[in-house]
Amino acid sequence: MNNKELKQFLELYDKFEDRCNYICRELSSWDEDFKFVDQFYIEDNSVRCEGDEYWNFGGHEHHTKYFDIDLLSYTDKELYNYVYSLISEETKKKAKEKAEKLKYEREKELKELQRLKEKYEK
Repeated sequence: MNNKELKQFLELYDKFEDRCNYICRELSSWDEDFKFVDQFYIEDNSVRCEGDEYWNFGGHEHHTKYFDIDLLSYTDKELYNYVYSLISEETKKKAKEKAEKLKYEREKELKELQRLKEKYEK
């Protein structure tokens, strides 16, 4: 590697880290763990992000997150839309789970009501 190539590599590496930091900041609105990453590695078709979360009362937690390498080439608007779609999907999923839980609880209560009704009508 000559000096020109080294300089070019360092410039691209800085650009890579800056973009990864930006992407992780955006992704943190979907998954808070992305707030704590500050080291980035390319693995196959993904970027592995690692970092530590330190707690005020002592201790810490190590976080490892991944995002698709294609996100590096997204425009800011495309990235925003991507993150928005992740948040929307998660919101729909949680709403569906909540509705199913409520339905299950209602059915359970109705069965109990029916059981008590049969028991005390005799």
